[in-house]
Amino acid sequence: MVPTRRTFAGFRDFQHWLRRRRSPCTALIALIVTTLGWRFGFFVTGSIGFEWAVIWLKLYQPPMTNKFLSVDEKEFIAASL
Repeated sequence: MVPTRRTFAGFRDFQHWLRRRRSPCTALIALIVTTLGWRFGFFVTGSIGFEWAVIWLKLYQPPMTNKFLSVDEKEFIAASL
Protein backbone atom coordinates (compact mmCIF):
# COMPACT_ATOMS: atom_id res chain seq x y z
CA MET A 1 0.00 0.00 0.00
CA VAL A 2 1.23 3.50 -0.80
CA PRO A 3 1.88 5.49 2.38
CA THR A 4 -0.53 8.37 2.91
CA ARG A 5 2.30 10.84 3.36
CA ARG A 6 3.86 9.84 0.04
CA THR A 7 0.50 10.01 -1.72
CA PHE A 8 -0.11 13.50 -0.37
CA ALA A 9 3.36 14.66 -1.45
CA GLY A 10 2.76 13.40 -4.99
CA PHE A 11 -0.63 15.11 -5.14
CA ARG A 12 0.82 18.33 -3.70
CA ASP A 13 3.66 18.33 -6.24
CA PHE A 14 1.27 17.70 -9.12
CA GLN A 15 -1.02 20.53 -8.02
CA HIS A 16 1.96 22.88 -7.74
CA TRP A 17 3.14 21.88 -11.23
CA LEU A 18 -0.36 22.39 -12.61
CA ARG A 19 -0.76 25.86 -11.08
CA ARG A 20 2.60 27.06 -12.38
CA ARG A 21 1.84 26.02 -15.95
CA ARG A 22 -1.77 27.11 -16.11
CA SER A 23 -1.06 30.85 -16.22
CA PRO A 24 1.32 30.88 -19.21
CA CYS A 25 -0.98 28.57 -21.16
CA THR A 26 -4.02 30.69 -20.41
CA ALA A 27 -2.17 33.82 -21.50
CA LEU A 28 -1.00 32.12 -24.69
CA ILE A 29 -4.51 30.96 -25.61
CA ALA A 30 -5.89 34.43 -24.81
CA LEU A 31 -3.28 35.96 -27.12
CA ILE A 32 -4.16 33.51 -29.90
CA VAL A 33 -7.91 34.17 -29.49
CA THR A 34 -7.56 37.95 -29.46
CA THR A 35 -5.13 37.96 -32.39
CA LEU A 36 -6.48 35.23 -34.66
CA GLY A 37 -10.03 34.64 -33.41
CA TRP A 38 -11.81 32.06 -31.29
CA ARG A 39 -11.97 29.48 -34.06
CA PHE A 40 -8.19 29.34 -34.38
CA GLY A 41 -7.83 29.18 -30.59
CA PHE A 42 -10.27 26.28 -30.57
CA PHE A 43 -8.30 24.61 -33.37
CA VAL A 44 -4.97 25.04 -31.54
CA THR A 45 -6.21 23.62 -28.23
CA GLY A 46 -8.00 20.77 -30.01
CA SER A 47 -4.87 19.94 -31.99
CA ILE A 48 -2.76 19.86 -28.84
CA GLY A 49 -5.30 17.56 -27.20
CA PHE A 50 -5.36 15.27 -30.22
CA GLU A 51 -1.56 15.06 -30.34
CA TRP A 52 -1.48 14.31 -26.60
CA ALA A 53 -4.01 11.48 -27.11
CA VAL A 54 -1.93 9.96 -29.93
CA ILE A 55 1.25 10.08 -27.83
CA TRP A 56 -0.57 8.63 -24.82
CA LEU A 57 -2.05 5.75 -26.80
CA LYS A 58 1.34 4.99 -28.31
CA LEU A 59 3.23 5.01 -25.00
CA TYR A 60 0.61 3.57 -22.63
CA GLN A 61 1.25 0.07 -21.35
CA PRO A 62 -1.13 -1.94 -19.16
CA PRO A 63 0.29 -2.40 -15.65
CA MET A 64 0.96 -6.12 -16.04
CA THR A 65 3.14 -5.59 -19.15
CA ASN A 66 4.75 -2.32 -18.09
CA LYS A 67 8.53 -2.71 -17.99
CA PHE A 68 8.99 0.14 -15.49
CA LEU A 69 7.03 -1.56 -12.68
CA SER A 70 8.70 -3.97 -10.29
CA VAL A 71 7.26 -7.41 -9.59
CA ASP A 72 6.10 -6.22 -6.16
CA GLU A 73 4.21 -3.30 -7.70
CA LYS A 74 2.56 -5.59 -10.26
CA GLU A 75 1.49 -7.98 -7.51
CA PHE A 76 0.11 -5.08 -5.47
CA ILE A 77 -1.93 -3.85 -8.45
CA ALA A 78 -3.22 -7.35 -9.18
CA ALA A 79 -4.24 -7.81 -5.54
CA SER A 80 -6.03 -4.44 -5.53
CA LEU A 81 -8.22 -5.30 -8.51
